[in-house]
Amino acid sequence: MGNKNSLCDWIIPQFPMHKTYVEVFGGTFAIGLNKPKIDGVVEIYNDFNSNLSNLFEIVRTRHEEFLEELDKTIISEEWHKKFYGNHSDFSPMENAVRYFYVMLYTFRGKYDGGFSYTAENSYCKMMERKREVIKEIHKRIKNVIVLNKNCFDVVRQNNDKDTLLYLDPPYVDTEQYYKHLAGTFGETEHIKLRDMLEQHKGHFFLSYEDDPLVSDLYRKFKIHRKQLFRGSSNTVRYEVLVTNYEPVQNLFSFPN
Repeated sequence: MGNKNSLCDWIIPQFPMHKTYVEVFGGTFAIGLNKPKIDGVVEIYNDFNSNLSNLFEIVRTRHEEFLEELDKTIISEEWHKKFYGNHSDFSPMENAVRYFYVMLYTFRGKYDGGFSYTAENSYCKMMERKREVIKEIHKRIKNVIVLNKNCFDVVRQNNDKDTLLYLDPPYVDTEQYYKHLAGTFGETEHIKLRDMLEQHKGHFFLSYEDDPLVSDLYRKFKIHRKQLFRGSSNTVRYEVLVTNYEPVQNLFSFPN
């Protein structure tokens, strides 16, 4: 949910110059992975969901072992139930494999969506492709700092004039989807985030789905809208970008 792969060519070219880049709600790290690397720029990934931050840290530091362990898995509903269930005694490597497996073989990629397997995501077809993707992700993030912190702590600790914050918080009214993975994030938290961003000394770039609350909270900033088609529900929606600067769309070129 909220994956930004389809918006990379709209978002990334509008980034300003920076010395530190921070994804506060890292998620799948779609923007960071597609963002061109700049020599000397510090890059930080953060997500409060420890499953995600652990997975990225394992891919960053131990990707070959991760792939070896993934090769030992069997596609079955029983394995899915085992991995979805109690995992408190798992090591970081075991937990990374578990979480990746559950997300790979779950209906529509939703963590609690139930086991899903078709010829389209068979081991031979999908895992070979995932293997190459994981290798590329490892190369891209080997110098990225991976954090597992509260979003407000990350914003406060990276309040610098040369820091660009990219934020993709839970959309308004979708907070329940994330509750069991990353804690509560409701209207109070949306307001607190706005208040903290008002004090940010550098630049920030914020993604939201269009909502009256967002328009009201960020009315003092620059709001940019883009119409998008949501294939899963066959509806049209608007994505909203909020910035505390005027995007110039010339820092990064993005391939078509």
